[in-house]
Amino acid sequence: MATKPTFYEKGETMRQSFKRVGLLLVAVLLALAGAISATGTASAEMQPNRLSRDLTTKTFLRPCASPCGVQDAVGIDPGTEVHTFCLQNRDYNLMYSGPSTGRAGFVLRLRLDFPDLQREACSAEGSFATVGTASNLRSCSGTCVDFGRVTVGEVLDVFCELGSGNDRWFLVFVNRTADARAGFLPKSAISQQQLSAPSCNQGF
Repeated sequence: MATKPTFYEKGETMRQSFKRVGLLLVAVLLALAGAISATGTASAEMQPNRLSRDLTTKTFLRPCASPCGVQDAVGIDPGTEVHTFCLQNRDYNLMYSGPSTGRAGFVLRLRLDFPDLQREACSAEGSFATVGTASNLRSCSGTCVDFGRVTVGEVLDVFCELGSGNDRWFLVFVNRTADARAGFLPKSAISQQQLSAPSCNQGF
């Protein structure tokens, strides 16, 4: 005849059950935390620190964060809403002018309202990519002002894209020790052909 479990044995069985449930809950919480962390990381890579600003002075964008020898042919009027992505050399913001003109490049931060708002370095923002085919940076997503040459293997920080299908252009920052530049690069010039980024026109 089977004997009934003692009070002690019943208590021990309950403690073991509670322990198993507790371990299971811990495992579930850790898994959820890992998933949230992974999602947050991916989101941060694909969603750079885009800020909406207004220009205070008519501006011609440049490919570099210094008074370099080339500038865009189209000036952006004061009062225009623009989006800035990052800060370079302490005094310049990488910006996109919006769908009305579709230009991108560096602007002196003092030409923006709230000039100290953007603090993220360009090298710390955007998604990673590399140049697969030597090409020219452009001031817009097409045949506009030549913003300089990029060569195979150069590292890019990608911020946003325009166009569709094979006619896609990415706003990129070319992270060089000297002569760092930014502008639009065609999809055909980038090694990562499955690359995607938020629309540059998002939020306008």
